[in-house]
Amino acid sequence: MHVFLRYAAYTDHLPNRMFTKAYDARILFITSGEGEIRFSDRAEALFANSMVYYPAGTEYLPLPSAEAPP
Repeated sequence: MHVFLRYAAYTDHLPNRMFTKAYDARILFITSGEGEIRFSDRAEALFANSMVYYPAGTEYLPLPSAEAPP
């Protein structure tokens, strides 16, 4: 297995309010807070210390808890 980390960032600001396409494989790790991540066919809850992997070509929209429906 050849693993390559191209970019890593810490943010508490999610400016996008539209679906974005991942042009490479993504790993999203939640360090604190909660919310959800939406894909074209489903939504998944996000909590502190959770991790999400999605492959290249996936459309996604991460939302903080204040904007995620109950």
